[in-house]
Amino acid sequence: MEYSSRSIGSGNDGFVWRTSRQTAVKVFWREDTYQRELACYERLRDRHVAKVKHFKVPRLIDFDDELSVIEMELVTPPYLLDFGKAYVDYRPEYSQDALDCWDEQYRELWGEEQWKMVRKLMASLTMVGIYYQDPTPRNIHFGETEEE
Repeated sequence: MEYSSRSIGSGNDGFVWRTSRQTAVKVFWREDTYQRELACYERLRDRHVAKVKHFKVPRLIDFDDELSVIEMELVTPPYLLDFGKAYVDYRPEYSQDALDCWDEQYRELWGEEQWKMVRKLMASLTMVGIYYQDPTPRNIHFGETEEE
């Protein structure tokens, strides 16, 4: 497999390259985020989930535990990406103050209407046991209705 010389994404968890097979390869900095993201993609695969609400999620293609690398399908908007901070089958516990602060921060970031839709999207993920913790515009793209 050949890799593009240009990264198509990077963040706190690692970086992503487009492959010649029209997939993306994500390389993780840390083992824990790799394991969390892989667990989410395996859960989505096992439950045959290709979309949550109308948001596409990348399909798991392959992975390498030794290298902490996940290969996934490329998706176009509207999409939901990046499960490195998500948890499978348990919700992390936070104080009510922390939850209120978190809600206020994301409501301000998204705006009231979009934040309602993002919360519904996250609630839909919990129906398959995934507790999503990183609802940023970088990870959740609404498509044409979103300002570029």
